[in-house]
Amino acid sequence: MLTVLIPSFNHEEYILDCLRSAADINLEGMKILVVDDGSTDGTVNVVERFVADNKNIDVKLVKKENAGLVDSLNIGLSLIKTDYIIICASDDYLLSLGVRKCLDSISKDKKYKFAIGNAIILSEKGIKVDVERFRELMKEQKKRSRDARKNAGAD
Repeated sequence: MLTVLIPSFNHEEYILDCLRSAADINLEGMKILVVDDGSTDGTVNVVERFVADNKNIDVKLVKKENAGLVDSLNIGLSLIKTDYIIICASDDYLLSLGVRKCLDSISKDKKYKFAIGNAIILSEKGIKVDVERFRELMKEQKKRSRDARKNAGAD
């Protein structure tokens, strides 16, 4: 049915919430695949503890040397055998209802090959970020970067 692919690297503080949110989707035949990219913090320990504590959930951990996100995704995608895949960064978390709505949409009509959901942006403290203010800040940052490049080229 569905595999949640979680590429991870040094997200010890966040991955447990990510795993819990994936488990909350709770669809029959669902799998969770974590591909760890050589984390040097406690990320792998957190995942191993989650696996040990949740034997009723199909969670697999692949540990590999650090080779980057694309390598982790390629390895994960090569191992997945389910009809549907959702990719979730290890410092993000999924909303069960949103995932179910996406699956509902693409499974109703086979001409659809993928679905893209929305996001809620949270600060590191878990506080919802005002999206409009976030967009304004990103525009300001891009303008400053552009101006800095122009000024650097003027020397």
